[in-house]
Amino acid sequence: MSGPLRIVRLTAENVKRLTAVEIVPKGNVIEITGNNGAGKSSVLDAIFWALAGTKHVQAKPIRDGAESARIVVDMGELVVTRTFRRGADGEIKPTLRVEGADGAVFQKPQSILDSLLGTLSFDPIEFERKAPKEQFDALRRFVPDFDFEALDAQTRGDTEKRKDANRDAKQKRAAADLIVVPENFSPIDEQAIIDQITSAAEHNDTIAKREERRRQVDQRIADIDRNADIFEREIAELEKRIATLRAKLLEEEEEAEELRERRDAAEPLPVRLDVATLRAQLDAARRHNAAGGRAAEKVRLLADAEAFEAESARINARMEERERVKREAIEKANLPVRGLSFGDGCILLNGQPFEQASAAERLTASVAIAMASNSRLRVIRISEGALMDRDTFEALEDLAERFDAQVFVETVSSGRPSAVVIEDGEVASFGSHTGEEK
Repeated sequence: MSGPLRIVRLTAENVKRLTAVEIVPKGNVIEITGNNGAGKSSVLDAIFWALAGTKHVQAKPIRDGAESARIVVDMGELVVTRTFRRGADGEIKPTLRVEGADGAVFQKPQSILDSLLGTLSFDPIEFERKAPKEQFDALRRFVPDFDFEALDAQTRGDTEKRKDANRDAKQKRAAADLIVVPENFSPIDEQAIIDQITSAAEHNDTIAKREERRRQVDQRIADIDRNADIFEREIAELEKRIATLRAKLLEEEEEAEELRERRDAAEPLPVRLDVATLRAQLDAARRHNAAGGRAAEKVRLLADAEAFEAESARINARMEERERVKREAIEKANLPVRGLSFGDGCILLNGQPFEQASAAERLTASVAIAMASNSRLRVIRISEGALMDRDTFEALEDLAERFDAQVFVETVSSGRPSAVVIEDGEVASFGSHTGEEK
């Protein structure tokens, strides 16, 4: 198969409200008109059911009173025949046959049709009914060389990182603002005082040891003096021990004299250092530093805040660069409607969210998107043509010509000479119809 496909003949028998209809489309826009309940919707449904598959078929595709229904869509290169038969149990049994121009029958007929169309490309109203995110995703195909999903993932990640950075920066600045630093504050060197205390303690410990040694010497001298008295009293009683005691006394007196000389010759003991005063100075320094000593913490908090703010700025720059690349890709894309663009997870029409455009603008854009979405099957159906005013209908005709599309549009009444008028399930005429809605 090659080239675009269009319907050259449509035949429908006993489909919904239709009895027997045969339409040979002419031109790009085929208007199906008539009163409500005449069967014009059945014509559009017949086309849809024949091509789109049974999953779209309603519960009662066969006209009341008939046992079977048949739809034949002749597209020149392909002839599609879909039938519905009512079984003995009342169950509807559909069949599908797709033939080539040479009469060859395709073994997987629905697969052939599925490769030619999708719901979006066949029925533009479906696009208009989609959620903004679904419309956005559907329109991405017109920018094939740009990875929206990768960009969205990066942007989501950076958005979370920027949120964390901004939150942390705010917390750091708030913590820093709570710290009040005294004016002209200058911290006292606590370590210097601690070093002085350590040195004084070592100095005083040395003095204490020397004092202990002197006390021991004095105690020894006192003991010798006491022994001398004892020895003197015992001399009279212990003549036999006099010599020994005298010798002992002499030795001890000599030792005592030597100790006295050494004591007297020793340099005077240094003055004790006032450790209590130094400790008081340390306490005062700590109280002083406690009043303004959080200055360093404030400096650190402000530095952290600046770092987080810088990270947020870098993330912003990355996100802006990706958005720039995205805008360039979209600008280069061949979007089917002037004024159509991509917003944040939605599509825009003339700078506004698609859903905020007028009904006529949305319909026109949806039709253009549907026409541009499929290069093979050029068949479009519009079931809400009654909502179109004259300008919108003319815009539809221009689009159909621009995209070389075949548009079947349902209206309630029409004075256009090309309209196909349906009455009581049959084609009544090709021409003016002025029926009123029931």
